[in-house]
Amino acid sequence: MGRIHRALNHRVVRLAGPLLGLACSAYFVSRLDLDEVGSAFGGMAWWWLVPVLVFGCVNLWLRAVRWGMLLAPAAPLPTAQLLGVGTSAALAGLGLPLRGGDAVKLLLAIRLPGVNLVDVAAAELLERLVDGLIFGTFISVASLAGGVVGWPLTLGLGAVGIYLPTLLAIPLASWYLGARP
Repeated sequence: MGRIHRALNHRVVRLAGPLLGLACSAYFVSRLDLDEVGSAFGGMAWWWLVPVLVFGCVNLWLRAVRWGMLLAPAAPLPTAQLLGVGTSAALAGLGLPLRGGDAVKLLLAIRLPGVNLVDVAAAELLERLVDGLIFGTFISVASLAGGVVGWPLTLGLGAVGIYLPTLLAIPLASWYLGARP
């Protein structure tokens, strides 16, 4: 495990993700019609940034609280410490492809006192299941309330149909596996 940490902490590896993200961003921006982007920004209602920023901060804080609850059996950790891990992972996720922020979250979280990789993996799995159920429910309710039929409703109900039973099966599986000698 020490060799893996040394390799991941190497300067080249640490710079590879942000450089790849920067290259992808440069390619994306080079393909845009900048006049059209400028006119879109000109028509924005900038006052919406205030509630977006407030709700974004509340979202990060609630995720840290949720992580604290999920990791509580392993080690009681202050929310501020978990918020630092979550914020760093969110920032890394902006520049890294393929949900790289989640990998950063795992690497930072296993460095916390009393937390090991199995605890973090279980918390991450539960977080993904809860997120899937929330998004599936939101899409389903929005589709039904808006009278939308077809693939959005199918997507939402399918997500609820997959994530809800899986989420309910986790406590049963942990009880069964934990009861084994």
